Amino acid sequence: MLYIEKEMRDLSIRNRNKIKAEKMLANLALAFIQKSTNELNLKLMFDSTSLHGYTDFNFEILCARKMGFNIADDALVHISQENPETRDSSIFVTSDRELISRLNSLGSFVMKPKAFLSRVKEQIGENDYESILQQQLVLLEE
Repeated sequence: MLYIEKEMRDLSIRNRNKIKAEKMLANLALAFIQKSTNELNLKLMFDSTSLHGYTDFNFEILCARKMGFNIADDALVHISQENPETRDSSIFVTSDRELISRLNSLGSFVMKPKAFLSRVKEQIGENDYESILQQQLVLLEE
């Protein structure tokens, strides 16, 4: 999970509402894909998730456990190792130092969450970005 935005951190940790934090991140990623001028494919990986309902053909939510891995880190390393074409056309986003090292050793391009979310905010616009964050917070209060 990307613990960058205070709202995501609050949803995940303080409110113990992991699914809302995942949904917030998924909505940001989907908006990023939809507003992109380039043909992008985005896959969002979680250790385990019950998140569903995202059907955009350029966006997919993956669950490491459903792929046979205990954690997303191992699934991401596997994808990088076993699929050179995917690795070479992918940006792996993580702040985990060990995972960064593992992915870099395979030749993967790694971006830290803060840099990625800044890119998302720039692509979709600050107003839409903040709106997505606030929508999830309103849903939490209901």
